[in-house]
Amino acid sequence: MVLRPLFSPLAGLLFALAAAMEVPALFDYIVHNKEWEAFQMSAIVTLFTGLALFLVRDRDSSHFSLKHGYLFTVACWILLPLYAALPFYWSSQDMTFTDAVFETISGLTTTGATILTGLEHLPPGILLWRALLQWIGGIGIVVMAISIFPVLKTGGMQLFKLESSETAGKIFPRIQDIAIGVFAIYSGLTILCALIYYSEGMGTFDAIVHAMTTLSTGGFSTTDQSFAAFPDKGIIWTGSIFMFLGSVPFSLMLFSMKKRQWSLFFLDSQVQIYAAFVCVVSFICAYLYYENSGAQDFFTALTLATFNVISVITTTGYAFEDYSLWGTFAPVLFFFLTFVGGCSGSTAGGVKMFRFHVLWLSCLQQLRRLIYPNGIFLQKIEGKPLNNELSQSVLIYIFMLIISFAVISTCLSFTGLDFTTALSGAATALSNVGPGLGSIIGPAGNFQSLPDSAKWILDIGMILGRLEYVTIIVLLQPRFWHY
Repeated sequence: MVLRPLFSPLAGLLFALAAAMEVPALFDYIVHNKEWEAFQMSAIVTLFTGLALFLVRDRDSSHFSLKHGYLFTVACWILLPLYAALPFYWSSQDMTFTDAVFETISGLTTTGATILTGLEHLPPGILLWRALLQWIGGIGIVVMAISIFPVLKTGGMQLFKLESSETAGKIFPRIQDIAIGVFAIYSGLTILCALIYYSEGMGTFDAIVHAMTTLSTGGFSTTDQSFAAFPDKGIIWTGSIFMFLGSVPFSLMLFSMKKRQWSLFFLDSQVQIYAAFVCVVSFICAYLYYENSGAQDFFTALTLATFNVISVITTTGYAFEDYSLWGTFAPVLFFFLTFVGGCSGSTAGGVKMFRFHVLWLSCLQQLRRLIYPNGIFLQKIEGKPLNNELSQSVLIYIFMLIISFAVISTCLSFTGLDFTTALSGAATALSNVGPGLGSIIGPAGNFQSLPDSAKWILDIGMILGRLEYVTIIVLLQPRFWHY
């Protein structure tokens, strides 16, 4: 298989990454922090690698096939973390390469799992770089989810396919149009979130960093206490609202804005089901919190419960309260919420509401066929027929999720982790949530103490979760590499 058609888009990504490194470099230089040297050196290495790929690129874009699409998608999430980890590795924080890669993959996949402690004392450039990684990863995930994944028919996303052709000439212009529109909405919401955070009492730097990690549903913070350092109810509700906005379909926002019909957004079945689910679970958890934590009033319980529920469902992973103290039912509920995720076409990870909807309709269809074997039942989702290809893609995704969860949790247990840490670690990596359960990687802990082997396993899990399994499985087939 000829790889040269991949060089041009990969070079473009490396150029963009090198440019992004200049932001924290400039910030550290202005505040006279020597970490700017690590960012500058990393930017130079990244830039020259991109330049080398650009010089040997294939100038004919028509050679870019569907196979190259699969390979490019995987290459992005393997190559970029290696270069984005360089500022961490070359910084004065004495991070091993394993820790640097783990922090970077966690950032770009918007997982939010961290190995860093004492965040309040870290150089501002490092904190800004972590936030930038999540912000960049968030917009990258959205663009892939609504433009590349449907073409690759990954995990049932073909319902959102934008072009019937699979040639690069027709795919790329549409991706560019969508990327510009989504980027504008994504940036606008981030700026608005930062302004509201600032008006509610956050410092300027904290507001900017948390706005980027809120919209990207990433969860990196500037303090070890995470959102517990900002107990103001206005800040908490702002975080809840913008995490929710980051977990709804950006393509639907874009389409509604272009048509100037917001009813298209609010009447979307996926958004309605998702919003109803969040509300119901939030009230259940508010009751659990009110009964078990001694909250002074139910509104306070609802505020904190809603924040924690949205943080987990959207796979953001901000920590405020240790929900393991809300009674015996709460940890079990939050473990299953880890897998839920937001909507398709958002920055959130997890299974996504769209797939749960497809599974529910498929179950109803099968039950009716059992009762009426000769009947014809046509299920529709968003006005489009629920065909067998779509259902099978979702079933394959769920099957791969179960297999991946079993394999990764088993591998983690072999590294010496206890049962709770292994299970929740696998779940949080595959769903790109961040905090897990237990005293080690729970809301009050982090991933620093895990052995290196466990961190590499979790790296694989985070990338698998973002690439939605099927994309990587295709590359493992020998026939894929035969032209």
